[in-house]
Amino acid sequence: MKSGVRLTVKYFAALSLAIMFAAGTFGQAAIAKNYSAQKKLSQHEIKVLIASARTPEDHERIAQYYDEQSQYYLEQARAYAERIAAYERTPYLNSCSMCVTSSNSLEAAVGSLKIGKRRADEQADEMHRLAILYKQMAKNANPLTASLGL
Repeated sequence: MKSGVRLTVKYFAALSLAIMFAAGTFGQAAIAKNYSAQKKLSQHEIKVLIASARTPEDHERIAQYYDEQSQYYLEQARAYAERIAAYERTPYLNSCSMCVTSSNSLEAAVGSLKIGKRRADEQADEMHRLAILYKQMAKNANPLTASLGL
């Protein structure tokens, strides 16, 4: 009877893990869909704009692009944080000895999510710094020299 209980606990842990992964995947897809609907400049367009930016308006558009990118990465970091919190609330994390394989799987999943969150936070910070830089460039840009092509 004890082996039946162990199998039930393992199946329940595996099912919980699968449900959490599925929920996280759907959440990430929703963020990406929401972001792509709001995105105004493509990668190619931003590269061209950066190479040719001369007016304050050009620099403001670039700053806006980087602000949008920063928001996107912040949303990703929030999603990672929610998933990490959900895993850490799982009773099988740091649990009994009969759940060792499930517990190890959950710990690995949490570790992977923490890496993803850290990367998203770093990307958000970098995009925010670039937005500030281009906002400053917009303030310092001289519209007269831009109109003369200097």
